[in-house]
Amino acid sequence: MSTGAWAPIRLSARYPQPCTAAASGFILDGVLNHVGRDFWAFYDVRQHGPSSPYCGWFQGLRFGGRSPFDDPFTYEGWNGHYKPGQS
Repeated sequence: MSTGAWAPIRLSARYPQPCTAAASGFILDGVLNHVGRDFWAFYDVRQHGPSSPYCGWFQGLRFGGRSPFDDPFTYEGWNGHYKPGQS
């Protein structure tokens, strides 16, 4: 059963078995909102600017300034970092 944007994920049957035997639930948690600079939708925003249909996919996207990577916009990076993998 799917609710909203969430869809069921088919896993190997061996993972939920211990939970079922213990009458517990099974939750798979993943971080699906991080992308790299080469992600196709980010590339589209770099190429098409405000007319890109993917502008809403990126938090804090602001045109009129330049990012440290010379993108024609600024955006909210992770923990203040624009490059993925920095801490």
